[in-house]
This record gives sequence, structure tokens and C-alpha cells, in this order.
Amino acid sequence: MATYRDDFYRLPALYDLEYAKHTEDLAFYGELAKKAERVLELGAGTGRVTQAMVDAGATVEAVDLSQHMLDRLTQRFASQGLSHRVNTRMASFLELPDGPQVPLVVLPFNTIHHVYTGKDVLRVFERVKARLLPGGTFAMDMLVPDPAFFDRDPDGVHELRHFPDPVSYTHLTLPTKRIV
Repeated sequence: MATYRDDFYRLPALYDLEYAKHTEDLAFYGELAKKAERVLELGAGTGRVTQAMVDAGATVEAVDLSQHMLDRLTQRFASQGLSHRVNTRMASFLELPDGPQVPLVVLPFNTIHHVYTGKDVLRVFERVKARLLPGGTFAMDMLVPDPAFFDRDPDGVHELRHFPDPVSYTHLTLPTKRIV
């Protein structure tokens, strides 16, 4: 069975290339963060959404299970002189550590799809509730997939993605498989 450790989350530069043009959610999270000032972001990855919230004036606790992604996020904000506005924590949503309550918790960009059972989804929501100030806001988005996606052969190659290699600038073609 494949896990996140087997896929492109261990290659944050490729992740950034894949989603560089995905910006339609950034204004939404930026506006929420502007009102909240302090944010807990689950599944922060390399900081695509984090950037919008920091740009809006918020301080963000960025949580992700991939240290590779968090390292890239840390580099992003260090290069801008904004390290003081982002605290990173490597953790699972299911075992989200205790911490200060905040007025805004976000679970952006389909991240809930990394939680596979109803029981675990409820566990995530319980952890979110524990970290959310009374009257605070929990915002998330998710994809409602085409059921045919789940009928595909899990061992088959279903699409090819083409990327320039961010290190050597040569062309890469990576087959992608459904993560089960």
C-alpha cells in the first residue's frame, strides 16, 4: 500500500511546480486570516496558503506530516525575513498536539482527503475543536471526486505529469498512481 512517503510530498520543489498556478483559494484564506490574526493551518505543505495568510497580516502555526514540505516552507519565509510570523510543527492531524487556542483553523486544498475513515475524520474535527477559540472559525475545502476515479486500477498509471526539474532544469515525466 502506498503512503504519502512514497509520492511527491518528499519532493517539495516538484510539488510547488505542480501547484504554482493554483491560486483561486488564496484570497478566501487571506481574508479569513486578516480578521483572525492568529491561524492554525493543517496540511501547510510548502506554504502556498500560508503565504496568503501571512501577507494578510496573520501569524500562522503551520502543521504538516512531511518534514520535507516544512523545510521548504521554512526556507520560503526565512528568505523573506518573515520567519517570526510562521511556526512549524511536524504532526499528524489525527494526533494534533495541544497548543494555544486560536480564532481560525484552516484545513485547505483538499487536505481532508488524507484522512481515510469516518472515525478518523471525527477525530480530526475533535482536535480542531480543542484548538479553536469559542466562537472561532474552522474553514476547509475539499474535492468531491467523480466516483469513476475510485474504480480505476490502483496499480495502473493513469496520467503522466510533465515538470522541469527544479535543480537541473531538465525535463521530467513522472507517472502518478492513486494513493491508497
